[in-house]
Amino acid sequence: MPDIETAEFRRQLQVMYRHRKLIAACTAFGAAVALGSSFVARRTYAAEAALTISRSKIGEAQAQSDALSTANFRPLVESRAVASQVIRETRLEEPPYSISPSKFFGDVVDIEEVRNSSVLLVHGHLSDPALVADVVNRVADLGVETARRVSQQEAVQARNDIKLQLDEARTRLDAVTAQLDEARKTAQLELVKKDVEAELEQRGALLDLEINIEAEKARLAKAEQELAARKRVDTVTRSIDSDPALMEAARTADGRSKDLLGLQIKTEEPNPVYQELDKQIATSRTQLAALERQKAQMIARKLDDPHLARLNDMYVKESEINRLQMDRELAKKVYEEVANSYESARLLVAGRSSGLQVLTRAIPPDKPESRKVPRNMLIGALSGFLVSALWVMVRGNARESISVASRVAAG
Repeated sequence: MPDIETAEFRRQLQVMYRHRKLIAACTAFGAAVALGSSFVARRTYAAEAALTISRSKIGEAQAQSDALSTANFRPLVESRAVASQVIRETRLEEPPYSISPSKFFGDVVDIEEVRNSSVLLVHGHLSDPALVADVVNRVADLGVETARRVSQQEAVQARNDIKLQLDEARTRLDAVTAQLDEARKTAQLELVKKDVEAELEQRGALLDLEINIEAEKARLAKAEQELAARKRVDTVTRSIDSDPALMEAARTADGRSKDLLGLQIKTEEPNPVYQELDKQIATSRTQLAALERQKAQMIARKLDDPHLARLNDMYVKESEINRLQMDRELAKKVYEEVANSYESARLLVAGRSSGLQVLTRAIPPDKPESRKVPRNMLIGALSGFLVSALWVMVRGNARESISVASRVAAG
């Protein structure tokens, strides 16, 4: 197999060698055509502008952490919208240029990313030096404007999304605050606490009241027992010699006195002990009635109940108000966090600068681009050589095939 390929290669070289004059002539013709084209073709002028990535000075620490590269912004500059607007403004769609938006980038303007940097180069090529500078500068300006608009639209959209959350958080906070205020007005928790404290204080005095009632009952019973053992009136017997008036009345008419030492009189006097006990009993009964009435009032208010209804009601109201306070605090915290985020977003929108800025602007070139005659002649010569060599090989192979077919037919 290698021998066959080597033989075929040698045969092709031999064919080219036999037609070396034709190949040389075609090569020279290609170089001549390239030389003529270089001098006949319209001279072009080149202009260049530079763009660089810029970051906002507000929130600079955060911006530095963002991974931005020229590849992120190249589609914003190299877009059909930019091409259409530049063509329309500079009238490149008219003769002699007749440039379409699809061919603008490539035929007129090229975008180059500088390696390991944040710089984009905008190259322009046209036959009019002033026009090419205007086109390049306009492409750069539109690229910066597009980058700024896209950057701000992103921030504005984020701000608007947060604004919806802020409105919801505000509505939630207002609703919870209104519920809490209404619950406080309805509950009157401070008054309920005062009432409960008063009831608890009276409940604590209930045991002392019962003890006092029992003690008063015992005192009354003992006083009634003592009263029953005593007489209301005491009979007192005494001698009349203690009373001069009685002694005088007991004398006889003749002035002689009888045996007066044996005479006695009886008198009835109220029993002071009985009177004192009766007074104590009346006072005790009055006091006992007052204590029992006080106890009855406490029982009517259910102060002796193991479970105070007012206290349970206070617990329920406290729990409800505490729950509403927790809801309000949570809603307030959420609202403050969203409000901070919203203000940060507003600040970001206000301070967000363009992602690109013009580093250097294009100026009209003072001389055209080089004709690049040596390069064009080399390309023309290589083209003539390749075309002629290919034609010679194809023609030689065709003749060889016809010769082989003729020998086979003759044999």
